[in-house]
Amino acid sequence: MFALLDHLGMETFEGIGVSGGGNVLLPMATKLPERVKATVLVSATSYFPAQARPIMRTYPERLPAEERKSLRRRHPGGDAQIEGLLASTKAFADSYDDKNFTPSCLRRITARTLIVQGDRDPLYPVGISVGMARDIPRSSLWIVPSAGHEPVTGERWPEFLKTAGGATRLSGGLTTISPSRSTRGCGARWSPCSGLTHVDCLRSGCRMKTTLGLAIMDKSQTVGRIFVAVSLVVFGVQHFLYGGFVAGLVPAFMPGRLFWAYFVGVAFFAAAAGILYEEMARPAATMLGVMFFLFVVLLHVPRIVTHSRDGNEWTSGFVALAMCGGAWILASASPLYEREIADPFLKFGRYIFAMAFVAFGIQHFFDPRLTIRVGPPSFPGRPIWMYLTGIFFVLAGSAIFLGKKARIAAKLLGAATLLFFLLLHIPRIAAELHNPGPWTSGFEVLALCGGALVLASSLQREGGE
Repeated sequence: MFALLDHLGMETFEGIGVSGGGNVLLPMATKLPERVKATVLVSATSYFPAQARPIMRTYPERLPAEERKSLRRRHPGGDAQIEGLLASTKAFADSYDDKNFTPSCLRRITARTLIVQGDRDPLYPVGISVGMARDIPRSSLWIVPSAGHEPVTGERWPEFLKTAGGATRLSGGLTTISPSRSTRGCGARWSPCSGLTHVDCLRSGCRMKTTLGLAIMDKSQTVGRIFVAVSLVVFGVQHFLYGGFVAGLVPAFMPGRLFWAYFVGVAFFAAAAGILYEEMARPAATMLGVMFFLFVVLLHVPRIVTHSRDGNEWTSGFVALAMCGGAWILASASPLYEREIADPFLKFGRYIFAMAFVAFGIQHFFDPRLTIRVGPPSFPGRPIWMYLTGIFFVLAGSAIFLGKKARIAAKLLGAATLLFFLLLHIPRIAAELHNPGPWTSGFEVLALCGGALVLASSLQREGGE
C-alpha cells in the first residue's frame, strides 16, 4: 500500500477503512505513523476474537451469488482473483499472529482517529473498539446503537461522511465520495478523491437500516434501564423491611428461608447497579432474568397448581415471567464487550415478555376483580376500560411475539404502562405509604414499562417493525 501511495505521489494521506479496509489502515498507521494524518476505522479490530473465526472460515461459501456477480464486474482477474481474495479472508480464521495489535503498538498511532462500530456486530465485540479508543492517543469512539457489522452504509453514508469529517477534520472534503462508490469496493482498493483516500473491503452495500448515535444507549433505552433499576432498588428495600413476610414465600424445602429473603434483596441491589453500568449490564441483566425464571419455577408454578382458581396467583406468576423476559430483553440489548459471545437464549426474552402480556390481557376478561385496578370508584366506565385494556394487552403482546409492528407495539406498551404507573399506582402508593402492596404492584408496572422501552429501542427498523 505504501508503494502504491509512493507511485501516486502521496507522501501523507487521510483514510476511511470499512471492515477489512479498517484492518488494512490499522497496521499502516502503526508502521509509518508519520504518513497517516487521520483515519476513520469502521468495524475494524485489533485482533480476531473467537466469535469471528467461524464466520470468517465459512464466508466464501456463504457469499451470495449476486455479490459474487458484482465482484466479477470489478475484478479484471476474474474468478481466480476473487477466489484468491476470499481465500485470504478464510485463512485469517486460523491465523493468530498476523493480526494482534497490543496496547503499546496502538499507542504509536499519531493520526486523528475515529473508531466506529455497531453494538450488535457479530464479528467484533464492542469491547475491542473500547480498548482501541483507550490505547490510541488521539482517538474518538462512536458506537452505533442496534447496528451490525455495517453500521453506517446505505442511506446513512452521507450523514456518516459529514460526521466523520467533523470528528477527524479530514481535509479532502468527505462529501465528495458518493455512497454507491464508497460502499462497494474490492479487496483493499484505494480510491484517491479530493485528497481523501478511501479503503474498502469485500462488501456489497447495506443489508439493514442502521441508527446513528453518539452513545451506546439511546435515550429511551437509558430511561428504560433507569426504570428497571429504580424498581429493583424498591424490591431490595422491601426484602429487608419485610424479610419475615418474604421468607414465608420461600419454599419449605429450602433451609434458611430468612437468609434467602435477604440474599435476594442484595441481589436486587447488585442487579440495579450492574444494569446502570454499561460494561456490567449484560451479565447483570442475564442473571436477573435467570433469578426471575427460578422464581417462576420454584415459587409461582407450585402455588398456581395448588390454587389454580386464584387469579392473583396467576397474575403474580405472569408478572415474574414478564420480569424474566424484560431482564433478558435488557441483556440482549446491551453491547457485547471484549471476548464476550452473545447468549442465544436471550432471544427468548422478547417472546416470554410478549406471552406474559397476552396472559394479562386474557385475565382482564375472566377476572372481574381487575376492574378495581382501572381507577377509583368515581372513574367512569371502569368495566369498559378493563376490557379495552385487555384487548390492548393481547394485541400488543401478539404483535411483539409475531414481529409485526413490534416496535410500535412496544412503544405503545411502554407509554401505557407508564400512564398506569403515574395515574393509578402513584396515587395508591401516596394514600398507603406504609402498605407494601401498592409499592410492589406499582414498581412491577414501572419495571415492565422499562422493559418495553428497552425493547422498542432495540428492535431494528425493518419492514413490519
